[in-house]
Amino acid sequence: MIADINETISKLEQNFNALAGKWQSETCGFSSITKKITNLNYYKIIAMGKPAIPFILRSLKNQPDHWFVALKALTDRDPTNPNDSFEQAVEAWLNWGRSEGLID
Repeated sequence: MIADINETISKLEQNFNALAGKWQSETCGFSSITKKITNLNYYKIIAMGKPAIPFILRSLKNQPDHWFVALKALTDRDPTNPNDSFEQAVEAWLNWGRSEGLID
């Protein structure tokens, strides 16, 4: 049973990594955050549901990008402040993820 769970998590992570890679390659030249977060791959990641949250947080930790809308949609939380810089928002989300036991 644990092997089945690990296999499911592995497949989810592979799917996330594929979608995130496509999203980043298709939107890397965009200066508009709206264009970045309206990409189909971004929507598909949100559609993965709550299991995607640790993957998003790890991605945010390793390669910061505009994951904030996805995180808000999936968690119904927003640990950031309205005047936070990008770096402060990243740190706020990572601190939230650590406090929830979702990332190290």
